[in-house]
Amino acid sequence: METVEYKPSTANIVGDHITFRNGKVVNTPFKLNQQQEHALLVLEDFINNPSKYDNSVTLSGYAGTGKTSIISIFNKYLNSIGIEPLFSAPTHRANAVTKMNNPES
Repeated sequence: METVEYKPSTANIVGDHITFRNGKVVNTPFKLNQQQEHALLVLEDFINNPSKYDNSVTLSGYAGTGKTSIISIFNKYLNSIGIEPLFSAPTHRANAVTKMNNPES
């Protein structure tokens, strides 16, 4: 699996939204930190180049790092480009929280 080089780009973060590389802007419930921005841009890259990631991607992190928020923001992005995603998580609790935060998915 190839590692994507992270190049911080505070130009992509303006207040409470993110501008993806394709120009789509998605509002966020808070100002993203650099790691959260990076996660979203890697997820965007995954959508455009899935074979680069062996056709799967995992979002992981400690409790409270924003995993569920990142998925919610990415869900908005996917919907804005006409993709209806299907998410999966390793526990029933995680699945329930993801579904609660993304009822349209």
